[in-house]
Amino acid sequence: MLSWLPTDGLSEIDVSALLLGPGGRVRDDADLVFYNQPRHLSGAVRQDGPAVEVDLPGVEPEIERIVLAASLDAGTFGQVADLVLRLDTAADEAIAEFPITASTETALIGGELYRRGDGWRFRAVGQGYDAGLAALTTDFGVTIDEEPEPASVASARTGAAEDPTVGLPRPAPPRVPDLAEWPDHLAPLPFAPQLAPVDPQLEARKQRIADTLARNGAPGARARVVLVLDASGSMSLAYVDGVVGRIVERVAPIAAVLDIGVVRAWKFADTAQQLPDLHVDRVGDWIAGLDYHGVGLRNNEPAAIRAVLDHAATHGDPTLVLFFADGDVRRNLETSVLLRAASAKPVFWQFVGLGPADFTRYAKLDTMKIRLVDNCGFARLSNPDHISDGRFYDLLLAEFPRWLAAARAKGIVTG
Repeated sequence: MLSWLPTDGLSEIDVSALLLGPGGRVRDDADLVFYNQPRHLSGAVRQDGPAVEVDLPGVEPEIERIVLAASLDAGTFGQVADLVLRLDTAADEAIAEFPITASTETALIGGELYRRGDGWRFRAVGQGYDAGLAALTTDFGVTIDEEPEPASVASARTGAAEDPTVGLPRPAPPRVPDLAEWPDHLAPLPFAPQLAPVDPQLEARKQRIADTLARNGAPGARARVVLVLDASGSMSLAYVDGVVGRIVERVAPIAAVLDIGVVRAWKFADTAQQLPDLHVDRVGDWIAGLDYHGVGLRNNEPAAIRAVLDHAATHGDPTLVLFFADGDVRRNLETSVLLRAASAKPVFWQFVGLGPADFTRYAKLDTMKIRLVDNCGFARLSNPDHISDGRFYDLLLAEFPRWLAAARAKGIVTG
């Protein structure tokens, strides 16, 4: 449910929901639930006033995400006071609240429900659109009718007294699922989403990532994203010259497509050090605080691998690890033993060699025998600044979908 304080000069805030299938798009226009189509054909999603009711057990199996949105016909969300997205139980008890701040946006995505395993989870999104509901919904495949809105409908929405359609029967009050129906891992983000103008480069990169995953057989795939950066002495120039920062800028959007836009990160040399989480909407600040100090001079790959495995064991979700290094594996036997054992874990390791070094050992990790599934990939980026975004994502994401399918077949990944 959305709540806000009434403001002069603003139209009524319309809430809506989009039911998305594989690939993050609606199947057809019937998957948009809004004021003029307030009940989904399945009966699982309904809109009434400022609330959207979702019957999670009744959602069709092919629906992977339900996007919760809002829009204005007049004014902007920056003019709305005390705008809050709230999750309630059927007894009107709040599960979580997410204050939203905005500026020039006339439509926004407040949050979304998404499948994870056998249950559902919620994440706050906070993405805004200056061009209204049409721009938001067309991003998800809805066809917008350009015909002018009939006066009777427009008046009904604004509640004009002279409109005879005002007072027509409305759907029954919403029933948000009981608290017991929500999965144990339902958890809000630890911050209120801040809306920002759409970044065209970010959106283009997200689309290329989605296209790459779909082309390789994993449309709509979901996974956590982990970044591991070599911070040994030989990498110092790559940090100083901004090469590492530009790689980070390209990696962050992968988490926006596969997960909630957050990358867990480590740097390593003799030891491994966990870095602050990398948020896709705050990449510049994260890069500004990144350096290669404090972890030694020589590579100790097993230290980084163990740190990531320990982290992955805390959640059990499928995880894509993007592991960048500018030299070959130094502790080869120990690394190979660890990765063979890790083939039974829901973790895929994409190793990336930077520069002209000999990466024979890293390449052999991709072809190791005696593994439950092939859980490693290798790609070389001789000069990452000289390849396109499309090629970058093709190299980093080509093998992950094959691992995901194999891991599901073996029961390593469920859901």
